[in-house]
Amino acid sequence: MHSAGNYLFFISLCCFFSCGNISYPDPKKVEGPKPIWATRLPGKAGIYNDGLIGLPVYKGNIFFHSTIFTNENGEDNRIHALNLETGKINWTFPHDYDTRNPMFFWGKPYLFENHMVIKMSKFEPFCKFDRIICLNLDNGNCEWKIEISKTFSYPTCKDIGGYDNLFFFVSESDKETIIFRGDVLTGDTSRILTLAPSHRYKKLELNSSSFCTMKSTNQPLFLFSTKEFGDQSNLNAKESAVCLLDLKSGNLISKINIVDDVHYNVTDLILYEDLIYCISGRKVFCLNPQTGTSEWTCQTTDIFNLITTDILADKGVLFLWGANRYIGLDIKTGQTIYEHGITGGNAAVFDGMVYLISRDGRLYIAEIQTGEIKQKISSPENNFLTGCKPKVFEGKLYVFDYFNAYCYQLNLGSKGELSGSE
Repeated sequence: MHSAGNYLFFISLCCFFSCGNISYPDPKKVEGPKPIWATRLPGKAGIYNDGLIGLPVYKGNIFFHSTIFTNENGEDNRIHALNLETGKINWTFPHDYDTRNPMFFWGKPYLFENHMVIKMSKFEPFCKFDRIICLNLDNGNCEWKIEISKTFSYPTCKDIGGYDNLFFFVSESDKETIIFRGDVLTGDTSRILTLAPSHRYKKLELNSSSFCTMKSTNQPLFLFSTKEFGDQSNLNAKESAVCLLDLKSGNLISKINIVDDVHYNVTDLILYEDLIYCISGRKVFCLNPQTGTSEWTCQTTDIFNLITTDILADKGVLFLWGANRYIGLDIKTGQTIYEHGITGGNAAVFDGMVYLISRDGRLYIAEIQTGEIKQKISSPENNFLTGCKPKVFEGKLYVFDYFNAYCYQLNLGSKGELSGSE
């Protein structure tokens, strides 16, 4: 025992004196400007879900999320109100973890005055039904909560839309899709439309959706696509229906059938200058909701096709990104204007500039009209998370990586560079 102890001491001593020869990696080289603040978000589990998509802002606060822990016994997802100027955490919801009421944020919320309505889809095994909550943004308290029955908690739209004091959400059963209206102040809800399959042995699914406003008439609208399947064993339906619902009247004002790309559904759609643009795999469609017809359709035919799930529009250009590149299309013709070999993970557009978080973990700023990259930024600590949709507000850029929230000053000059860039 004594000799073994001496042996271990000798090995430890050798390691101590030889450690000066150990080569340590250089500190991470950070590209682009430094953030004006960085806040470590609470928790050891890191951020892996999308949280409050779009990073909403209210009265000097911007809202991020983090995961305190996640294991086989539970999930502790929380929302944090950070001061826009300093990054200081002003409040956190929920304040304490409740194993009977675990949180999980993954969707676009709706803000009305000092209220934020959030939908939380079921996440088994911790919660087996959808829930909707309303937070008071002044203090982070929950004002009301809705629990949706398991029967109507099938995977569907995770977002909340609305206008004035009304909010809207979608639920699905094993056969049909239901669109609901609710009062932000009370949480009272009612059905406004039920989308049922054409036959009882069929199933109708909602594939993609967005809440938007018709520019010409200032109508609040719900834009969505559905697909009808013959039965559970036959999931090879070839057509989708792209629909536009007037949220004030509850009337369906447009329904256009399109032929999907093989094996793909419609994954994103937007309303831009009163025309609908949507994508299905390698296909892009421009649809006219007034006439119910297609303006144009295009499909990539390269050896390495661009398969994309998201789309942006600004300055007369459609911006699409996928696993191998991003491209810009002329919004009037669908013709390709440019393409660039940077892999896309998530993106947002503000004032003609696209803020693209790549799958390499960096953030690229590019002009939407030319596709030219103006700036490349890397996270000071980790990679930026592809689940993050960047936010630009009052001249500042807000993003997050796996553990931190960041704020950058945006002073894009003639060269398109941010202030503080190196």
